[in-house]
Amino acid sequence: MNAQKLFASACLLLMMVLRVQGQETKDPGQLLAKAQPVASKSLAQFRQLITEQNYERMGFKSMQEVQSSSLGSPLQVFKVRLDELQKYTTDTNPDKLIHGGDEFLYPVLFENQVRSSVLVADVAGTWKAVSFGKSDSTKVITTVRDRALPQGAAVTSRFLVQIPALNLSFIAYRAAEKLMLTPLFDDSRFNFKVEQSLPADEVFKRILPAAKEHSGLPS
Repeated sequence: MNAQKLFASACLLLMMVLRVQGQETKDPGQLLAKAQPVASKSLAQFRQLITEQNYERMGFKSMQEVQSSSLGSPLQVFKVRLDELQKYTTDTNPDKLIHGGDEFLYPVLFENQVRSSVLVADVAGTWKAVSFGKSDSTKVITTVRDRALPQGAAVTSRFLVQIPALNLSFIAYRAAEKLMLTPLFDDSRFNFKVEQSLPADEVFKRILPAAKEHSGLPS
């Protein structure tokens, strides 16, 4: 299945999930129609920005790799707000803390190997590329994404959840109707182990004290 079809399937699944949660949803066909062309155009622009002097810094091994690069299957990006996390209790449905979805991370590949990334987002009603590069973090994200699901689970059910205030990111999926979060890195603050999936309510319980102590100012 190509990236466009995977993307459409992922959007459809997430739309159904959010409908169950009672959150605002957007038609996955509209998301695909807006995000995919922007990502393709942005990849062409990205190639033009890369030179003999900076291709290694951007994650490539040669200029030939740059010109032969392609987009991989995107991950939809959701975020958890600090103010809502600070109010979290054991009675809170963890799904209610997940917001966004108008942002997509596309790995940039050479022969199916991650080299870089393009991040596209809906910014004030206009879809655009908001960042390029981040080779190392994209490799980690795609590696954990490919390993995060239980055997037999659907590839398209994975998405990225970020908690910017605490500098945390997870690959998320659903198992038996439960939201599961898989850390991208070990984190001794919360006893998180890379690729060790935990229920979202357990994750939020562990990070709640740090969230409550956070001033809300950039660290």
